Amino acid sequence: MFYFIVFFILTLLSLFEFAIFKKKGKLGIYLIALLGIILISGLRWNTGNDWHPYKYFFDFYKFGSPYSTLSFEAGFGLFVGIVHYFTENYSFYLLAFAIVNIGIKGLFFYKNTDQILIALLLFWGTASFAEIIATRQAIAIGICLLGIGLIEKKKFWTFCLLVIIAMQFHTSAIIFFSAYFVYKARWSIKAKSALLLFSIAIAVLGSANAILNFIIHSIPDLGRITEKAEAYEKLGNSKTYGNNVSKGDQLLIGIIKRVILIPIMFYYEVTLFKEDKKFKAFVNLFIFGNVIYFLVGDFISLQRLASYFYLFEIVILSLIFGKSTKKPIWFLILFAYSLLKLYYSWNSIKELIDPYIWIFSENTYRYMW
Repeated sequence: MFYFIVFFILTLLSLFEFAIFKKKGKLGIYLIALLGIILISGLRWNTGNDWHPYKYFFDFYKFGSPYSTLSFEAGFGLFVGIVHYFTENYSFYLLAFAIVNIGIKGLFFYKNTDQILIALLLFWGTASFAEIIATRQAIAIGICLLGIGLIEKKKFWTFCLLVIIAMQFHTSAIIFFSAYFVYKARWSIKAKSALLLFSIAIAVLGSANAILNFIIHSIPDLGRITEKAEAYEKLGNSKTYGNNVSKGDQLLIGIIKRVILIPIMFYYEVTLFKEDKKFKAFVNLFIFGNVIYFLVGDFISLQRLASYFYLFEIVILSLIFGKSTKKPIWFLILFAYSLLKLYYSWNSIKELIDPYIWIFSENTYRYMW
C-alpha cells in the first residue's frame, strides 16, 4: 500500500504541470519530491531483492582483500570502500547510494524535459519505484545517461571514458558505447520498424541462444565480460531473481506493450516533433533498447542490457505531454500506464518489499530469500 500512496502523492504534485508552465517554477516541488524518494531509498531496511549480498559485501568490506576486490566491479568496490571508511553503518551506505543514483536520474530528467513533475511520476511508476531498491547497475546506467550531453557536443573520447567508468560499476555498461552512433543515426520510421520486427522474430523463434553462442566463441577473451556472457548462456531460459513471470508470458507482455506504445511515439515523431532532432534521437535510443530486449529474448537475465535505454521512455512521454494540445487526456493515459506498471513491479517481488520497512520501524524483520 505504501508504494501506491507515494504514487498518488506524486500524481497530485504532477497536477502542477497544468498550473505552472515554467520549469524553474516547479523546481522547488521537484527537489522536495526527489529528496523524499532518496530518503525512502536510503532509510529502508530488509526491503528489496539482493539485500543480503550487498549488505554482506558492505559489512565485511576490507581494502585489498580478495573478497572485496573480486566480488564486484572495481568502481563499485571503491564506492563501497569509501563509504565504509567513514562509517560502518549500512544505512549511510544506502543513503549515499540513493543520493548518487536517484540524484543523477533527477538531473537527467531536469536537463531533458520541462515536464519534470510528470517525469518524476513516470519514474516512480515505470522504473520500479524510482529505483529505490536499485543495485549497482543503476549507478552504471546513471553515469551512462550523463554521456548524452557529451554526444550532443561531439566529445567522443570523453564519452568513451565515461562509459568505461560506468563499466567499473557494472560490466553491462559496455552496450552503451553504441549510444553514440544510435543517437546520431537518421533512421526512418520504416527502418526502426523493420529493426523491431526482426528482433521480435528472433525472440519468437528462440534464435537468441545460437546468436549468443556464436558471439561468445567468435570474439577474443574479454575477461569478466566473457565470463558473464558464458554464465548467461548457461542460465538459458531461467526466470529472473524474484520474478514469478515465465519467459513466455514476459515476452508476450513485452510485445503487447510495445505494439501500443511505439506507434504513438512514431506518430508524434513525424507530427509535433518533425523538426526536433533531440526527440528523434531519444526515440532511436529507446527503439534500440527494445531491439536488444527482443534479441536476447531467450535470456531474461541478459535483458538487463536493454535497461540502459529504458529511461528514455520517460523523457519521450514527458515531452509528448508537454506539446500535446489535449493534456488532460494525456495525463489520464500516463497515470493509467504508470499505475499498471507500478502494480506489475510490485506484484513481481511484493514479498520482498511489502510492507515497506524502514530503520525506524518497531519490527524490522522480514524473511529474505
